[in-house]
Amino acid sequence: MQSSAKIKVTHILTDSNIGGAGRLLRYFLEKADRERFEYSVILPEEAELIPEIEALGIPVVTAYGIADRSNAPEFQGFLTEKIKKLSPDILHTHSSRTGRFAGVAAKVPRIVLTKHCSDSPPERLMKFPYKQIIAREWKKTLHGAIATDYASSVALAKEGVAKDKIKIIYNGAPALREISESEKTELRAQYGIPDNAFVVGIFARLEPVKDHTTFLEMAEACIERGLDDVYFIIVGDGTQRENIEDQIESKNLGGRVKVAGFVNDIAPLMNICHVNVNCSVGTETTNLALLEGMSIGVVPIASDLEGNIRIAEDCGYVCLQKEFWDFADNVEELYRDREKLRTLSYAAKEKYLAKYTSERMAREVEEYYLSLLK
Repeated sequence: MQSSAKIKVTHILTDSNIGGAGRLLRYFLEKADRERFEYSVILPEEAELIPEIEALGIPVVTAYGIADRSNAPEFQGFLTEKIKKLSPDILHTHSSRTGRFAGVAAKVPRIVLTKHCSDSPPERLMKFPYKQIIAREWKKTLHGAIATDYASSVALAKEGVAKDKIKIIYNGAPALREISESEKTELRAQYGIPDNAFVVGIFARLEPVKDHTTFLEMAEACIERGLDDVYFIIVGDGTQRENIEDQIESKNLGGRVKVAGFVNDIAPLMNICHVNVNCSVGTETTNLALLEGMSIGVVPIASDLEGNIRIAEDCGYVCLQKEFWDFADNVEELYRDREKLRTLSYAAKEKYLAKYTSERMAREVEEYYLSLLK
């Protein structure tokens, strides 16, 4: 390859909806070095991410049969032809096993994946002979792996990926825009939130792994403690929405807990929050919603997952998973101590700028690409 030629990179993402991996990919491409790299993306037909990637001026190729499927071997040949036409120097896969095999068949020089969570295969697959078989597969189909935190790097190593192939690159997010005080007043009124309210938000898919039940129990505890000016807002959608709304009704929380549902642009709602809560009990690593809140000084209060601990250290609070009283204690402390709130708000914004911008993430990923091509 001539040094003056752009390096061609193709990403494969199989998600039909826009989840964390899709948002992360868009954030990366927004800050990518388009002078040095030429990007393209393969997505499922009808993927919600298509217009967002195309709006960046990056070509999208759609592939039938891969939607929400890491393993779709019957479509490997079809995917191989798509990759051959794009002729990338690097194929970057996001939870697409078939994509890796198709990349090998298409003779792509370098194949990379990103591990977005810390889950591992079932224990039986981590023992002889399955572990050895999986390790051989990784050796055949992978030149490098990006782990989004230490926990996901450990999970990759357990699966048999060679440790010297794993690079930890923390997620990054663009800074949210800040809105005017008049816009905040109008938005609070839209949701029935008083102008002087202390607002606690949760920005997450309405799925069991995000544990909104603990969030609602925390809200109930705060109200019972007499924190009369505290209001709560739930932003997101998912399979648990009806269950969450039923809990709100049964606990008689409707006047204080607002369900916004899915919104394309979270910036306005994040702007009216003082605190951004993450109650996750799952396998996520570097939570994007926490980073986005920190970019405008919203203080994180999060469960004790490895990534959450790293994010909230020195600028927020870490709570025991499922222990609603722990979350409520920290909300109450910030509600009563506004100077502490201001101090942590400033620290959150500074930490975001130092460690979690999308510009930093993009540069680290592209430097990793270059290292693989040496």
